Amino acid sequence: MYFYQVPVPKHITKARDVRVNITATNVNVAVKGNDTGEWKTLMEGELCWKTNKDESIWSLEPGRHVQVSDIYLQCLILGSLFVDLCFSLLLNAKY
Repeated sequence: MYFYQVPVPKHITKARDVRVNITATNVNVAVKGNDTGEWKTLMEGELCWKTNKDESIWSLEPGRHVQVSDIYLQCLILGSLFVDLCFSLLLNAKY
């Protein structure tokens, strides 16, 4: 199984403050803002291969990162950047 870690701000400590949307072809990770309550997208990407969203899982390491896991999550296309997860490259999110 492959995984992708998305850094989150320190104030993100509860799963209710995270939205992870995984479809057959895309993945999106968003967090709730500290004061405003608005959702901010931290990572959005297109999957290189179709996946079964029911076989995808995610977990929150409070104040550190969201980990998204899937058997087909070998690579993502983030805008024009191709990320090969076999080399465990991490996205340096800016808050």
